[in-house]
Amino acid sequence: MTATAPAKPKPIVWDLTPVLPSMKGPEVQRVLDRMEALTKEMESWRGRLDSIQTPADLEKVLALDVELGDLASRVGNYGHLMFSADTRDEEVQAFMSKMENLTTEIGNRTRFFDLWWKSLSDERAAKLTPKDPEKRYYLDRVRVFRPHTLSESEEKIIALKDVTGESANDRVREIITSAFKFKDPKTGKDVTQSELTKNVYDPDPKVREAAYKELWRVYSQNENVLSFLYQTVATDWHNENLKLRGYPSAINVRNKGNDVPDEAVDALLAVCRENTAIFQRYFLWKAKRLGLAPSRYHIYAPLTKDKLDVPYEAAKEKVLKVFGSFSPKIQKAAKQVFDEDHVHVYPAEGKRGGAYCATVTSTMTPYVFLNHTGDAQSLKTLAHEMGHAVHSVLARDRFPLVAHSTLPMAETASVFAEMLLHDTLMREASPEDRVAILSEKMGEIYATVMRQAYFVVFEVEAHRLVQEGASTSDLNKVYLEQLREQFGPVQVPDDFQREWQYIPHIYASPFYCYSYSFGMLLSLALYGMYREQGAAFVPKYEALLAAGGSDAPERLLAKLGVDIRSKDFWRKGFQVIDEMMRELEKSA
Repeated sequence: MTATAPAKPKPIVWDLTPVLPSMKGPEVQRVLDRMEALTKEMESWRGRLDSIQTPADLEKVLALDVELGDLASRVGNYGHLMFSADTRDEEVQAFMSKMENLTTEIGNRTRFFDLWWKSLSDERAAKLTPKDPEKRYYLDRVRVFRPHTLSESEEKIIALKDVTGESANDRVREIITSAFKFKDPKTGKDVTQSELTKNVYDPDPKVREAAYKELWRVYSQNENVLSFLYQTVATDWHNENLKLRGYPSAINVRNKGNDVPDEAVDALLAVCRENTAIFQRYFLWKAKRLGLAPSRYHIYAPLTKDKLDVPYEAAKEKVLKVFGSFSPKIQKAAKQVFDEDHVHVYPAEGKRGGAYCATVTSTMTPYVFLNHTGDAQSLKTLAHEMGHAVHSVLARDRFPLVAHSTLPMAETASVFAEMLLHDTLMREASPEDRVAILSEKMGEIYATVMRQAYFVVFEVEAHRLVQEGASTSDLNKVYLEQLREQFGPVQVPDDFQREWQYIPHIYASPFYCYSYSFGMLLSLALYGMYREQGAAFVPKYEALLAAGGSDAPERLLAKLGVDIRSKDFWRKGFQVIDEMMRELEKSA
């Protein structure tokens, strides 16, 4: 008798009506009409800006900018959220293109305000800046980019170009990769990428290896087009930012956008590279314990069969309970996301892979996108994305233009949420299971710290090489060399040379990935403070999240005694990781 496959769970999709009621209809037209009215009101200030004499007058223009930005975010995010749920929907694709063109046009029509503000002398800007520290920080941040700002006509051309260039390029990549079909190594049936990659955590080493080989088989068939898309990204980044805008380096563009000093990022990446041995010890320890040859195929091998069967509803309750044990305020913020149906849960045909949290406006409850498959990793992913959501909810009272934190700080809340879950799982586990959970955590920390840092190390070299005419094989070679630097005595099969083609962030957001390393190492330090201080730490952490992006990360963290420019600070994170590794080695 043939076993009956388990029934697929009923879809749980998000309610997007708070963003827009639909893609068509009078409600949407009212939003578009309001955007046009606000744009015209902004344009009426063009000839009056030089006559502004007081901060109060400036704040009138800022208020228009805030409302217009919120509406533009709504129409833009609606398309993005719909597209994520089904990348095949042609109507959604058309709507996205229309809204992107519209918001770009509005951005160009109102661009004069930012350019005027940047053009002022320091003395005049100081006179007009409001006393409110959040508005002051926002306006100061605008002026930071003065040396890299072009003329109004040039800025308009670049904005128009990006609609059919940078943005369209990444959408093409998403459409291509979302349509990939893979053969499941267990059943031979066609599966999505999310369903295939679940197998790299399978207890059977043959299944893990087969899953990776199938992943790279499909990517190898498409590597020329994916490599071309990446080279286009790198070339566009170089031409605009280094040639035209005069940034000193490709990564400096991201650092300045994150309001993080180059010295801090350099220190972070250098300390990551000097600590590869910790994770090499971990991979060798695990291989020995499992009786396997140390190989990249098996770095996510479970020590025991995954005992966590976590249906979505159970995962939701678990995360809420974990958050509540730390902070009722944080639990309430997370519950709000669930209660308002702002979560898209299960994998589906045409649905893009991965997970993310989207904050549409500062006052709107954020949206969480998942591909929940019921395993332990899905539980941890839910905790991670709800950490992001909590951050947004707690920061909703900030001035809207600084409510959302910069990328490195944004990853802190998500990783801290994972640490809360980890501690709970460790307390509930038997001694044998504790070893397995600790081992899994080491794997996750590797994936969040070292793996992400090396993506950026690769990007730095790849962006340089693309300008020298590098081919796909050149980029593959560099990536493989850096992988082998990471893994040392652990075997890295040649197929992994094209792994970089599978990483969405290096296409969509160059140099984004160090934010994960930053967030994890920072979270380890903060979690150490929590263990030392107990309940006294909780309001400090809540205040950090509630600050959103209202000040520079360096200044926000200095209040907690953190110096992000110091290599010694980043080494503290690795000291915690080393302690975890020593505990595992004692269990051998």
